[in-house]
Amino acid sequence: MKCNNCGIKNNMQNNYCFSCGIKMEKIKKCDVCYEEKDFLVLGCGHSFCKDCINIIYFSVNNVCPTCRCQINKCLDCGSYRVKDMECLDCSELEKKEIHICNYCYSDDLTMHSSYSKVEYSCNHCSNIKLTPYLIPFFHKSRYPTKKLDEVNKMFLKLCKHCNSHNLKKDNFKFYCLNCKKISYDFKKIKRDELVNYTLKSREEINPIKINVCCECNSRELEYVKNQYYEGFNCNNCRKINVDIKNIKFSSYREKNVIIREKANPKSLICCKKCNSNNVYFKDKKKELGVVCNNCGHDEKDVKIIFFNLFLNV
Repeated sequence: MKCNNCGIKNNMQNNYCFSCGIKMEKIKKCDVCYEEKDFLVLGCGHSFCKDCINIIYFSVNNVCPTCRCQINKCLDCGSYRVKDMECLDCSELEKKEIHICNYCYSDDLTMHSSYSKVEYSCNHCSNIKLTPYLIPFFHKSRYPTKKLDEVNKMFLKLCKHCNSHNLKKDNFKFYCLNCKKISYDFKKIKRDELVNYTLKSREEINPIKINVCCECNSRELEYVKNQYYEGFNCNNCRKINVDIKNIKFSSYREKNVIIREKANPKSLICCKKCNSNNVYFKDKKKELGVVCNNCGHDEKDVKIIFFNLFLNV
């Protein structure tokens, strides 16, 4: 007998290969034709090849060649294991129960056990977390497996974020046309259960956000990147490299924008005596002070006032 693993021939009486030690099944030969074929078991317990049993059964003397017991055939399952007018295979199948999917009625299920929970998933309609039906094996013909088109009509695909069924598939991604979000998964529900899910707006799930200047609350920003700095310049208050804040577009109001005169007013250097802005510095570093061309006053300290207040002086 040849080993299927290493290919070495062994003795016919050996159950294990003497080279690799793998268990081998003995090749049986039919006691009638002495050929290696598929065997069937009779009700008396003896086994013969399928061809010989069919010839003996349809002959005049349909008895077992070994013990001379009568051979009977079950009309339901076609088995020859009939003893005292009772099929042994049918009695075993009557006790057998199977699980079928509660959506497509398929028995191609996979069981997932985690801790104390046992969950089922269907390999035909790809549904998970099922509550399968438990039916006898013979009743499977009453529940024919449904097609995938019929099963898909029973369900709706909802967005995980906003519960909208307006989804657009792109390869392995799902793009929601309501909340404008991209996800790799979705919620699968029945059409009757759609009433229990409320549709959420885009502002609740994925609101539009804008950048606003922290000084004047204006969104007139310009991104600048050069050798000196990298940041945002505000075109409203004319400030450079300002701090920004990210707010919702719905909460933005143009009334809250501060004008330039308040956010970044112009300033002037004036004389302390006559309040004139006709002054000049003594040095380039602006450390020795200023001299007024109007009154001739010379001081180290300077007076700085805003442009809108200078008009009232």
